[in-house]
Amino acid sequence: MLIPIALVTVLGLNQGFISYLNTSTVVGVVDLHKCIKKKKVSQLAITQADQGKTFTVHSGSVIALNLAENPSTGYIWEIEKTDPDVIEFQNSTFYSSPTDGRTGVGGKRIFTFKAKATGVVRLKLKEWQSWQGDRSTDQRFHVTLQIK
Repeated sequence: MLIPIALVTVLGLNQGFISYLNTSTVVGVVDLHKCIKKKKVSQLAITQADQGKTFTVHSGSVIALNLAENPSTGYIWEIEKTDPDVIEFQNSTFYSSPTDGRTGVGGKRIFTFKAKATGVVRLKLKEWQSWQGDRSTDQRFHVTLQIK
């Protein structure tokens, strides 16, 4: 009886060979390079210069959106509209520019998403002071994403 066990003997790791052992003998060798279809994950980088454009990406792709921001003014970018069934929000991180001793220097806000299903989504963001409400919206940004 063949019993796959958690601890396996790895032969020629660089070649991708794994052997499965029962209690006494090697029962088979699998060439992972021939048996496993590698799925390439692509990444799409979008900047403010891409305002209004349409992009096509494949399911599984990572989408990174890079927008200039200066949170010391109280204005920050937030997602206004998306479709979580088509693209999944992953993260939003602010990276400040080198300050050289200056205060109030802006930087970049990077939003990351993962394309998870086929469809079309219009991704919309706004830069605003959330406590002031919609009337404080300073800028809007949108792109259309076609997921294949």
